[in-house]
Amino acid sequence: MPPIIQRPAVRAFLAQIFAVGITLLLWKTVPILTQTVIGIWLLPALWGLTAAILGSSLLALPIWWGFINFVFPLALFIASGFALPGWIYLVAFLLCLAVFWNVGSERVPLYLTNKKTWEALSDLLPAKEKVSFVDIGSGIGGTVMYLGKQQPQGLFTGIENAPIPFIISWFWQKLTQAPNVTCCYGDYWQMDLSSQDIVYCFLSPEPMPRVYEKAARELKSGAILISNSFDVPGHLPDQVIELDDQRKTRLLIWRF
Repeated sequence: MPPIIQRPAVRAFLAQIFAVGITLLLWKTVPILTQTVIGIWLLPALWGLTAAILGSSLLALPIWWGFINFVFPLALFIASGFALPGWIYLVAFLLCLAVFWNVGSERVPLYLTNKKTWEALSDLLPAKEKVSFVDIGSGIGGTVMYLGKQQPQGLFTGIENAPIPFIISWFWQKLTQAPNVTCCYGDYWQMDLSSQDIVYCFLSPEPMPRVYEKAARELKSGAILISNSFDVPGHLPDQVIELDDQRKTRLLIWRF
């Protein structure tokens, strides 16, 4: 499969295009779709169902993409009834793009770490002064803001390249004036991890092998990598902490 087709967003787009063709063919050949009032709703529903099936079966998209493929035509049909100006759709698209920047390229949605996980991470921080902690893919910065408050002598960094989550984290840090917290915009693949004691991430299964390789290559002896929920094939964690929260969160820890 060519690299461009490997991207989930591209495969979802292809599923929608093929689904439109199949749906239009059925619209022309199946009388119930044109002769009843319910047919108006059957059209986007059939479009979405076809896109979901094509995406999951032929294009190997994850299950959650099937939900998106199904809902998209229905949402488009409902929105068309409000006679909204065209620029509204462009703005909505750009806002979604700015929030879910990494979904198309690295298959990393915007996951937010909950408070129980913050507390568990706080318990994992070593007692030494000036512990350095980085959250790669830090979202809106909640993790580093919480930990920075719990351990004022530590240095906590969040790095995020989705524009809107980064802006929120930047304003949050400025408003609280947390002196030991830095929220920066950038690509964590380009970040040097050698000065960090702890690297934390809540990403997705897709980038975890590369994250582990980068950590193993750059982290100093004694440093640890913590992954929220996602393991690394072929590398068993040294420790797993299971949390009693709604997500049944698992913290997987590798020590180097």
